Amino acid sequence: MDKEKFSLLSNIKYPEDLRKLSIDELPELCRELREDIIEEVAVNPGHFASSLGVVEITVALHYIYNTPYDRIVWDVGHQAYGHKILTGRRDAFCTNRKLHGIRPFPTPLESEYDTFACGHASNSISAALGMAVAAKQKGENDRHVVAVIGDGAMSGGLAFEGINNVSSTPNDLLIILNDNDMSIDRAVGGMEKYLLNLDTNDTYNRLRFKASQWLHSKGYLNDDRRKGILRLNNALKSALSHQQNIFEGMNIRYFGPFDGHDIREVVRVLRQLKDMKGPKLLHLHTTKGKGYEPAEKSATIWHAPGKFDPETGERLVSDTSNQPPKYQDVFGNTLLELARQNHNIVGVTPAMPTGCSMSIMMKQMPDRVFDVGIAEGHAVTFSAGMAKDGLMPFCNIYSSFAQRAYDNIIHDMALLSLPVVLCLDRAGLVGEDGPTHHGAFDLAALRPVPHLTIASPMNEHELRNLMYSAQLPHHGCYVIRYPRGNGVLTDWRNPMQEIVTGTGRKLKEGIDVAVLTLGPIGNDAAEAIAEVEKETEGLSVAHYDMRFLKPLDEKLLQEIGSRFNRIVTIEDGVRMGGFGSAVLEWMSDHGYQPHITRMGLPDEFVEHGTIAQLREIVQRSYYKRMKIIIAGAYAIGTHLARLLSRSNEEITLIDESEERLASIGSDCDLLTMVGKPTSLKILRDAGTADADLFIAVTPLESTNITASILAKNLGAKRTVARVDNPEYMDPQAQEFFQGLGISKLIYPEMLAAVDINNGLKMSWVRQRWDVHDGALVMLGIKLRQTCEILNQPLKDISGPNDPYHVVAIKRGDETIIPGGNDELKLYDLAYFMTTRNYIPYIRKIVGKEHYVDVKNVMIMGGGRTAVRAVKKMPEYMECKIIEKDEARCEYLNEILDENKTLVIHGDGRDIPLLNEEGIRSTQAFVALTGNAETNILACLTAKRMGVRKTVAAVENVDYVSMAESLDIGTIINKKVIAASYIYQMMLDADVMNVRFLMNANADVAEFIAKEGSKVTKKPVKDLGMPIGVTIGGLVRGEEGMLVSGNTQIEAGDSVMVFCHNINMKKIEKYFV
Repeated sequence: MDKEKFSLLSNIKYPEDLRKLSIDELPELCRELREDIIEEVAVNPGHFASSLGVVEITVALHYIYNTPYDRIVWDVGHQAYGHKILTGRRDAFCTNRKLHGIRPFPTPLESEYDTFACGHASNSISAALGMAVAAKQKGENDRHVVAVIGDGAMSGGLAFEGINNVSSTPNDLLIILNDNDMSIDRAVGGMEKYLLNLDTNDTYNRLRFKASQWLHSKGYLNDDRRKGILRLNNALKSALSHQQNIFEGMNIRYFGPFDGHDIREVVRVLRQLKDMKGPKLLHLHTTKGKGYEPAEKSATIWHAPGKFDPETGERLVSDTSNQPPKYQDVFGNTLLELARQNHNIVGVTPAMPTGCSMSIMMKQMPDRVFDVGIAEGHAVTFSAGMAKDGLMPFCNIYSSFAQRAYDNIIHDMALLSLPVVLCLDRAGLVGEDGPTHHGAFDLAALRPVPHLTIASPMNEHELRNLMYSAQLPHHGCYVIRYPRGNGVLTDWRNPMQEIVTGTGRKLKEGIDVAVLTLGPIGNDAAEAIAEVEKETEGLSVAHYDMRFLKPLDEKLLQEIGSRFNRIVTIEDGVRMGGFGSAVLEWMSDHGYQPHITRMGLPDEFVEHGTIAQLREIVQRSYYKRMKIIIAGAYAIGTHLARLLSRSNEEITLIDESEERLASIGSDCDLLTMVGKPTSLKILRDAGTADADLFIAVTPLESTNITASILAKNLGAKRTVARVDNPEYMDPQAQEFFQGLGISKLIYPEMLAAVDINNGLKMSWVRQRWDVHDGALVMLGIKLRQTCEILNQPLKDISGPNDPYHVVAIKRGDETIIPGGNDELKLYDLAYFMTTRNYIPYIRKIVGKEHYVDVKNVMIMGGGRTAVRAVKKMPEYMECKIIEKDEARCEYLNEILDENKTLVIHGDGRDIPLLNEEGIRSTQAFVALTGNAETNILACLTAKRMGVRKTVAAVENVDYVSMAESLDIGTIINKKVIAASYIYQMMLDADVMNVRFLMNANADVAEFIAKEGSKVTKKPVKDLGMPIGVTIGGLVRGEEGMLVSGNTQIEAGDSVMVFCHNINMKKIEKYFV
């Protein structure tokens, strides 16, 4: 940045730097900021005119308010470029809207200054009101909350719902109405006309403010009298200003309108309003594109102008004369053509006539096109009303914006099967506008709705034919989706003809694989098929353009199901619940069992970037799906299959019992195969040759070992076998098995024994997890009345220099990733990260010093887990095992040290027996029978008889929450422990350890930061980690360190990552 040209702006990194300026310097800063936006957007296109229009508002807000502690909630976010530049992103702003760069709209995922999600209109008032109420509830009376909303967004129904709630809920919210008479196209509707005419006597506002301050100071103006006085004031104000005021009528103090480009005036007014109690609305008049003459004259064109010459204002538009047209233009021209033939056709758009090209018909037939403003739900219901009385509405909404009209589509359109043609523009990936604008969810969301016909054209001719078909009589509700950008045909004006509803077409014959596509992505599939056939000798691929998601072409599907064993579906919407799912369900319902591969968008929000870049990322993420084969549909195998299938991996589950396979349920996206896992034919048919991971977890050790060796030799990259012989877990034995082809051996009982003993060694801890051999320690602790740190903000008790961090809190059924203002409450299960040396300090502050260390243990159930636990117990512990089976007792006496362990034949539920064996003086009780209910009840009995520490094996995951609520100390689940161990083999990053915390529904993992990885390039606070992720600490060399926002992770560090409700594979990209 040129420091001479930007002498003030170059010295501002964060708003605290801005607040050092004098008010007389602010006009110059605004000029520099506006100039910087112009220069940046000229070469890196984005939303332009909106940001120029709010420069003064942005500067004034950060000047007056203590951001980020004070909350500024932007509506939509088109106008937030100045905000981003002033909040630490100036140097990176050249990456705005680029892949992995600054995000297109404000989001808390990027910066703490971005207080809420932006992208769609009208949500700011509701979100800001929530924050204002939260501040009151939490006693943060010094926190201010401001919503910034434009006049276009104010026409949205959600804005009115928010305002209505603002008027009836105690709050101190300030709403700033940025009134520029524009949204993207020129704003329309009664609200806009009302705002244009609205004016208020400024002298009255000043007098009223001073009077209210005097009345408050004298105690005359209490809350009981406030509303009555407001009504009187509103009547007086209406008389003075000669008009009614909708905001004052709702008991929201109105101020304005003021000139939103007079920075001194805006600062003065904000100072006056900052500490005023009650809800307030500040009305500021602005000019969209302010300070750049071409944008001021043509704000719609300059909303997002592309590249331009900042000196001349010439837009650098590429020559598209020989290219296929945009789909939106084909729609616009075809609609006009149809409207000339069918006089019942009308057009409806929610504030996007230019963007969807309905402006073509609007110019020719202005009385038959309706721009309803930013009101998608109204657009649909308005269309339905016209359809009910004989018109044929074509309602065009961007796909992602149509999400806001979901109820209207169901209740007002589909229920009566009304003839509305809903055209969803911008379907699929849209590019640089990112996750709020991708049309990813329409297919999956609309597919279950009765009475809908849902179609997607492969090219421009198909779009015209579908539009023609949709307006023919008796077609009911018709949905047509198509993407942003250019089509594929230059000669696109075909004679239109009807496409019979629910009919697809075969584009190419083939015998090996059938590829089924929906929509324009079929063109890409056709190119890929040609390339694959060229590269693969003898491969023959059939290609079907299905055209309709609903109804499906059943005749074509019967042909495909009877001819092909392998089917690939391709769509440009989310995989879950979309086109591929519809085909999968149809095949299952009709008795066909082909292997179906569904390709589409992943189960995550796709970032921003060019469409080509995003498609490459999506394809890469798809091809990175692991092919995993699991042998054995028993407890561990079915748990793994459910867990991994929901992580979007390709899972095949093999078992000899069809009944066991059926029990896994239809909710899991996986393939099941009946057969022996040691059968070469079954292994080959399962695709073992291409498997990334083969897991053998049947109850038979010999079967697991044999199947894993066979799988490795057939081509599986890695193999895991469950064993029950502790001898095999010795390092030398494991090396031997690796030579045979088994990558890892797991002994779940031995893994469980480690957790049991960790729980017994520290009786006051529910869960312990050591990182890097104990250099860092995570402790899960139930908080009782003796805890010293209850009901205090964490920022006051656990700063960057304190010896612990609270990384998670389990409160009832809720898991909280805490911030500085969160507090620990009585009966919370709190997860502390600390270093080994400070464990005694943690014990003190949580009030557990009176807990005695466990030296004698009683175990109920003498199975393999009990044996392994006893063998791993410290020397100072003595143990009694109560076992019902006499023969098992004799075996236990043979293998266990009689000086350390006493084996008792009996029933651990027998209270007289427990009393006789000294239960009341026992320090720990461990229930390890095969029945979860028995174990839970036995632990409750032991607690009632005075045992402080209890451990229960709870293999039924559904019982874990119940056991936790009943205050069972440590809960052991072997299949979850085994799954955690196996899961780390799936990650590409260097992962030392993974642990699933059942109580908190969270994962903890120890990642090694690689050279050049994303996590090493910025301080922790700037990494943009997803919500639900926190970094608790790291180990550098042999030293454990706690992490703060300013910590810089280095290559080679072992980093402890805590993840709640997020797939850990989404985190590994930061470490590779």
